Amino acid sequence: MSNKLFKIIGYIMLGLLLIAIPMMIFIQIWMKESNPYKAATEYIETSKEIEKYVGKVNGYGWVVSGQSEEMQYEGNAFYNISVKGEKENVDINIRLEKDSLGWKVLNYNLY
Repeated sequence: MSNKLFKIIGYIMLGLLLIAIPMMIFIQIWMKESNPYKAATEYIETSKEIEKYVGKVNGYGWVVSGQSEEMQYEGNAFYNISVKGEKENVDINIRLEKDSLGWKVLNYNLY
């Protein structure tokens, strides 16, 4: 291949990165500002059972994975949240459901 073709491919890849990185940052911020994510972290911070394993929660990992679907009075959400605790750092898979009263944690698993 010629140098010109390498340059074109390089510019295309750079352009895609310049689009993808801000998009990923936006999605992470949007997820962390969502009502189900806030309900999940509030539950994690107040759960005595989780506190036994991690101690006091000091923070969360930057990357969140999961999904949520929300309608007016119902919804479902599932997140994998990295929790940084005084005693230990863990990943928590947490599942929530929304009804007319708000978001409720259905179950979670520590890893």
